[in-house]
Amino acid sequence: MNDKLIKAKAQGLVREGIALYSGSDYSPTNHQLDSGSVDTLSHQQVVDGVLAMLLQCNIAAGSTGDIDLYKLNSLYLRDVEARREINKVLNGRRL
Repeated sequence: MNDKLIKAKAQGLVREGIALYSGSDYSPTNHQLDSGSVDTLSHQQVVDGVLAMLLQCNIAAGSTGDIDLYKLNSLYLRDVEARREINKVLNGRRL
C-alpha cells in the first residue's frame, strides 16, 4: 500500500473515531492545507482536531483549569496575528 492510500485510510479512521466519540459528523477539508490556508478551517473543524488529539493522548478534557486547547488551537490556526504572537513566545523554547 502506498503512502497516499495509507494516509487516506488513516484519515478515514480518525473521522470515524471522532464521529463515534462526539456523536457528530466530522467534516474534513477537501484539500491539504498549509500555513497560508489553515485560517480557512471552521471552528468545528478545529474542535474536531482537538478531540482527535485528546483521544490520542488520553487527555480527559481540552478545556479545564488553566488549559484551553480549543481556544489555543482555534486562535493559532485561524488568526494570523495570534499565530505570530504565539510563535514569538515559542521562539527559542525547546521541547
